Amino acid sequence: MKKKVMIAVFALAVCIMAGGCTNVVKGLTSKDSTAVSVEPGVENAEKTAQNDEPKVQDTPAPAATDTPTHTPTNTPIPASPASDFEYSVTDDGITITRYIGSDTEVIIPEEIDGVKVTSIGIRVFSNCRSLTSITIPDSVTSIGDEAFRMCYSLTSITIPEGVTSIGESAFEDCWRSLTSITIPDSVTSIGDSAFSNCQSLTSITIPGGVTSIGGYAFSNCQSLTSITIPDGVTSIGKYAFSWCSGLTDVTLPNSLTRIWSNAFMDCENLTNINIPDSVKEFGNDAFEGTPWFESLKNDSPYIIKDGILFSTSNGTIPDNVRMLAGGCFGEDIRNNATSITIPEGVTAIGGNVFSEFFELSQVRLPNSLKYIGFMAFNDTALTNITIPDGVTSIGDGAFFDCGSLTSITIPDSVTSIGDEAFVCCYSLTSITIPEGVTSIGEDAFWDCNSLTSITIPDSVTSIVERAFGNCKSLTSITIPDSVTSIVERAFENCYSLTSITIPDSVTSIGDEAFRMCYSLTSITIPDSVTSIGDRAFFDCSHLTSITIPDSVTYIGYNAFYNSWDGSNIKFENIKVKKGSYAESWAKDNGYESKIVYY
Repeated sequence: MKKKVMIAVFALAVCIMAGGCTNVVKGLTSKDSTAVSVEPGVENAEKTAQNDEPKVQDTPAPAATDTPTHTPTNTPIPASPASDFEYSVTDDGITITRYIGSDTEVIIPEEIDGVKVTSIGIRVFSNCRSLTSITIPDSVTSIGDEAFRMCYSLTSITIPEGVTSIGESAFEDCWRSLTSITIPDSVTSIGDSAFSNCQSLTSITIPGGVTSIGGYAFSNCQSLTSITIPDGVTSIGKYAFSWCSGLTDVTLPNSLTRIWSNAFMDCENLTNINIPDSVKEFGNDAFEGTPWFESLKNDSPYIIKDGILFSTSNGTIPDNVRMLAGGCFGEDIRNNATSITIPEGVTAIGGNVFSEFFELSQVRLPNSLKYIGFMAFNDTALTNITIPDGVTSIGDGAFFDCGSLTSITIPDSVTSIGDEAFVCCYSLTSITIPEGVTSIGEDAFWDCNSLTSITIPDSVTSIVERAFGNCKSLTSITIPDSVTSIVERAFENCYSLTSITIPDSVTSIGDEAFRMCYSLTSITIPDSVTSIGDRAFFDCSHLTSITIPDSVTYIGYNAFYNSWDGSNIKFENIKVKKGSYAESWAKDNGYESKIVYY
């Protein structure tokens, strides 16, 4: 044991002297197993070193290595040896999980033992302070979270065609030397904080395939002077370009629909910005602290630009407004308003506009309204509301925690109900979702305790995660023939649900889909279903009868387990077909005496 410790200490000392990653010890690499373990002491030392590292500090460069790094002219530069990496092997290829080499210039091999390298995992090169150059092979399709975070000496990088996603904080804190980066057309999303605090980054080209820019994606990129956001981008995340003090000009595309809170906050030299008509939603303080926004202020009680109301000091809405931006009402109005009438002409209510108006019990919406944004009426005292015909979308969390809301009328024009749209609407007893709605978001009606019935139209094709979870008063529900999947936890904790009809169109029942539906006594799985997920009917303690067709080829872990007595559910009968997977499953789980063939 003492010898192993001495070897580890010696290896750590050699790594630091060589100027490589300051947070790794070169160790054994497994080429045959799916993962390589790291000694606990080394891993904890890494985390301590990373957590103690200041976010912005001019750290002296490590001493130069004595080993030559140049290769003769016209001689191909070889890839870094496989022994410099730890990795895992999946059906999709190899994921690099850790770099344990000490080179300042790294070329990731395209293959290891004949298997393609397809992914750079989480924190692989994080805190490799002496890394100056990295070559990523064309085989890579994804770059994981924090993959190159705190690589202070990295000067430039080319992301190859084929990469579709750049993870959260992938290049965060590469602040000293990274001046440029090329993002390929294949990338469709830039994750939260992907390039945050890259203070030397002077320019970047966002390709046309990108549809969303994550929160803090380019925040505090102080050397960035201009940026063009391409057509196709629909959303700019919160604080995405905040504190970009060198930014003077921004061009926004006609595809843009949402600008989140503080997106360009404190860009102290931003004087020119265009806002296209396509934008439907502004979060709070999107341009606060910019010369552009300051120039809009005058002696008027309103701050308005292109029909967008950014501020009203007296609580009224003038007639020339088409959109209400988040934060447009002051604190005094938010704390005291009990009723508000929105005038005709307003087409969009932006994110958080009436959020936490705790006394607001009445709102009159105009017939001109088309869009209700993110958390628009969150945590208000509304008791009922009629959404006018013409509204097409109800945003995420639009009526979140409206505990007094007893009824709501949704018009036929609505096509989508966002995530968490009606979460914790405890007093809502029934709702009709109109024909035309094609998507119901995650947690859309979660914890609507008084909801006893709901009508789902034929236009809905999937019941998503936790859509009706914790609706404890829901007694029955009819799932239309258009639905093809019931995903995980869709009806979890629906204690009063006594029966449910699953149509022949459904092919899969997700993990925990009906978990803790205590009152469910029998269920028939249709011939179309091929898989029943883990814990799908977990703790359905009163379930006595079930029919499982021969189409089912997979039943997940503890799918019919009862935690109350630590055993499988005590069925009176299980209807299966001879020779089926369901028959084998029943026998293997102690139900042989309960089998009824049909």
